Amino acid sequence: MNKNKRHKGGTKTFSEETFSEQAKTMTITTVWFLNATRSHIRTCAKEKGNTRAAQIPTKVAKQLHDIADQVEALQTPQPTRIHATVP
Repeated sequence: MNKNKRHKGGTKTFSEETFSEQAKTMTITTVWFLNATRSHIRTCAKEKGNTRAAQIPTKVAKQLHDIADQVEALQTPQPTRIHATVP
């Protein structure tokens, strides 16, 4: 079993990325999700009809609102205070 945490091609896992790299990855993922939703709507319209496809934006928006609520509730670490010592 391969214990290497990296994916094929030597790319980093998300937790191995720097702050800047993580922000870029999150932006790319968000854009990908929007494009995937558009594709899903088109596929649904072809396979299930426009009435069902018209429901998708509302369903996806609800999922995203639920996720946004979870994101807003995330706890952030308290700032680290460094106490200077006087000799």
